[in-house]
Amino acid sequence: MIGHKIRQHRTELSISQAALAAEFSITVEALRNIEKDIGTIQTLQTVLSGLELELTGLPLIEGLGEQLKSIRQSRKHSQRHVCEMTGLTQPTLINLEKGRGRLSSFYAVLTFYKTSLSVRKQRRLHYKQGATNSWNTSKDFLEKIYAVIPVFDLDPATNADSYVVAETHFYEEHDGLKQPRNAKNVYLNPPYSTLGTWVAKAHEEFYNGNAETIVALLPCRTNTEYFHTLITPSADVLFIQKRLRFGEARQQAPFASMLVVWSRTNIIDEFAKVITGTILRKHEIAAVAE
Repeated sequence: MIGHKIRQHRTELSISQAALAAEFSITVEALRNIEKDIGTIQTLQTVLSGLELELTGLPLIEGLGEQLKSIRQSRKHSQRHVCEMTGLTQPTLINLEKGRGRLSSFYAVLTFYKTSLSVRKQRRLHYKQGATNSWNTSKDFLEKIYAVIPVFDLDPATNADSYVVAETHFYEEHDGLKQPRNAKNVYLNPPYSTLGTWVAKAHEEFYNGNAETIVALLPCRTNTEYFHTLITPSADVLFIQKRLRFGEARQQAPFASMLVVWSRTNIIDEFAKVITGTILRKHEIAAVAE
């Protein structure tokens, strides 16, 4: 239905399938399937959100599942009726309306309702820098961070749209990767295109004594080498339970996030009091390794 349009948009951006898949933390095969109109609703939602695209022909509410449910309810149809007309089971439809399931089932319902789908750029602002690099921390999330550390001395990877308050900011022209930290408390939300390099820099500066506490908001990519070699042996991690909204977004990001804290204190416990999630402590990893 729309896979070829997603592929066309990706091609216009000159982004390869491999690069885009890595950016969204999905497999190349999953992205390739989406461009062939197969796969899952979850993956389609991830790709649409990341590329700042939306489907036309659907109600203007967030989430493909909620949109499908809204169509059914606007026609005053019961789930049983839709299942009878489409050949789907009721559990399948329930999952679809929760934003889960196969695209073939999703399209079957839309075909029943004679919904004409297309793709366009999102009409409202979701993310300042799109899907490629910068995901600015929202004001709401920063308030939770400030509840633990009221003042940061340094934000080494800022941009003009950032809400982070710090004594010193390094912008792109300053190249924060080349600057020493020399700060007590550092807040880091780095460009996603060079995450490994930024993590390595944070790890180095902490162990060189150039920072007492480094708080990094990162996408949850536990399959990466830097996660296993630079984060888990030396930092505490708070896996954030819900997906975050970034910048001025009304919609959740298409990926999970984690708060990574390099510190010689147990300050991760204080963050866990204001941010719902699960803690993975560096000493727990060491105990397992032994």
